[in-house]
Amino acid sequence: MGCRWPAHTGISLGGASGGATVAQCAGMIRPFAIGIDVGGTKIAAGLVQRDGTILSRYTTHAHSEREPETVIAAIEAACGALLEASGVSSSDIEAVGLGFPGNTNGAAGVVLVCSNLPAWAHVPLRDIVASRVGLPVLLDNDCNLAAVGEHRYGAGRGSHNMCYLTLSTGSGIGIIVEDRLYRGHTGTAGELGHVVISPSGPACTCGKRGCLMAYCSGIGISRMAYERIQAGADTVLRDRAPADGRRIPGEVVAAAARQGDAVAREILHTAGTYAGIALSMIIQIINPEVIVVGGGLTRMGDLLEAPMLVAMHEHTQPELLDSVIIKPWQLGDDLVVIGAAAEVFASAERYQAQFDARANRFIVEKAERAGVSSRAIHPPEPLGQAERTRLERVEGVIFDIQRYSLHDGPGLRTNVFLKGCPLRCDWCANPESHLTRPQLALFASHCIACGQFGEPCPTIWPANRDISAALDRESVPEFSQRAAVCPTAAMRWLGERRTAGDIIGEVLRDAPFYQGGGGLTLTGGEPTMQPHLAEALLRLAKAECLSTAMETCGHTHWALLESLLPYLDHILFDLKHVDGEVHRRYTGVDNALILSNLSRLAALRAPLTIRLPLIPGFNASRETMRAVAQFVRSLEGPITRIDLLPYHRLGASKYAALGRSYPWREQPTLRETDLDDLAGVLVQEGLQVNIGG
Repeated sequence: MGCRWPAHTGISLGGASGGATVAQCAGMIRPFAIGIDVGGTKIAAGLVQRDGTILSRYTTHAHSEREPETVIAAIEAACGALLEASGVSSSDIEAVGLGFPGNTNGAAGVVLVCSNLPAWAHVPLRDIVASRVGLPVLLDNDCNLAAVGEHRYGAGRGSHNMCYLTLSTGSGIGIIVEDRLYRGHTGTAGELGHVVISPSGPACTCGKRGCLMAYCSGIGISRMAYERIQAGADTVLRDRAPADGRRIPGEVVAAAARQGDAVAREILHTAGTYAGIALSMIIQIINPEVIVVGGGLTRMGDLLEAPMLVAMHEHTQPELLDSVIIKPWQLGDDLVVIGAAAEVFASAERYQAQFDARANRFIVEKAERAGVSSRAIHPPEPLGQAERTRLERVEGVIFDIQRYSLHDGPGLRTNVFLKGCPLRCDWCANPESHLTRPQLALFASHCIACGQFGEPCPTIWPANRDISAALDRESVPEFSQRAAVCPTAAMRWLGERRTAGDIIGEVLRDAPFYQGGGGLTLTGGEPTMQPHLAEALLRLAKAECLSTAMETCGHTHWALLESLLPYLDHILFDLKHVDGEVHRRYTGVDNALILSNLSRLAALRAPLTIRLPLIPGFNASRETMRAVAQFVRSLEGPITRIDLLPYHRLGASKYAALGRSYPWREQPTLRETDLDDLAGVLVQEGLQVNIGG
């Protein structure tokens, strides 16, 4: 399998330099990472926990604008000081993340060039630092790591495509695409600050002319200030500029602007305008969900922000403006430190996911070599952002979302009821589930004769007619309007078309209560009657780490059922009868396909729970129980338990509301002694029994 860090360290597994250990090759992601922000005049470092909390900090200026060897020594000292101050062992450190202000090739671990630090050219910083500190090291551009920090812990949380725009000494962007940092072919993506927007413009530190950074950065603001001073402008900046000609700090220019200095205000207006142009470029080229704007210049407030937003709107196509949210940074001056640690953890987690997937494939391949290839349920593929977006847009028709269920899978469940069922069981408690389209229902007992319409609503539908199908075209809008405003929901549509993303959003409201394995259960109806919606909901739920379950009658194509298996933690299989003719007489379909699918699931060792609805007049007999028990015991698995679901009449009122009669109205409910007797037969046949699901 290899190790998750050698590609980022240059250290061999178990090397004398203290590199990656066995625990860093599979599982056991360490609880801490060291994040280091290497600046031109300051090194900031922190010992960071996996939740983004900084446990210990260290800052030094000892390396200020010095040669690489001095900087490397300062980095080494920072790591040692953090470990000593915190008391944390190096064995608890996942890796060191280094953020550097220049072009880097993270995969190679090399600083390519830094226009602000000329001595840094093709320096193998990652491997040098790794050999010094005895820990794995990850190297990247500081703006890239800032983007990771805001995405994982800050203003970009919850987004999948995000950009971070830094407006500081320099300017640039970090890009997150489908929840991962985008580095480009050689690791230098995001150098927006060095995009030329005015070929005849002022010189940039990179050697070109008219770069964006020559306007909207601390360097650019200082340049414009000196130009105005040298041109003889009347400005207080003349007296506040450093005597040695060093850069005029942005906060000095901002203070002058707040005091009414026209030159300072003009400079910041120019800087803000070009920052707005930068935002418009990001929106139109990258099309992110969120752009987080940070860096020291943002502390200037409206002096910079107001012209920035005006320019962004002016230079962006109007239809694109509504697709993006602009947010201020949240992590402040700790951003690169936290972001460097965040990328360490993210890289470790990605490797662990790959390791787990390969381990699963190894198990499957081993089983196939043993001759059981037909009995493998393959693990689901990782869900990328493009696929997530596609799944969120899948539509279907549901008729209820039932919260806090205790009987449809382990733990507390949120049940989503999909419309459509191939069976027509005479006792069905959910007749509104039979058709896949919405149906108009009238619960006349709820009507209070509100008088909102000239003609009163009907008190009953015509018998044995699907009124929503029978209504003429002129009547549909009228009854739909009545249903929309009915104060007691006496007239209402059963079933509504919704997207998978909308449904999952509602399910996730219950996530805090899913302690002990609770989650999502698909039921109905028969969920496989809407296979695209069922798959979308299950895959989205798994992407949110929810437990998933599905109740099925089993009367579906095996290919549909098999395609959903990778996304299911539990299958609740409703077995009604083993006699094909009896099954057809009372449900409308033969049970050959049902029994076949159940046998195949059992052979796959699928996470299966068999549930038997006990229906008087259909299967509530000792003979049927014995036949069911014998069939269940014949399945591979083995399956040793069966759940009994006693018949009830709770759905009877829905039949009248839909203009239908209830065929099972005359059948009595089962007494407790009857339930115990039937359960006893199954126990005698060697099965464990649970009454009530």
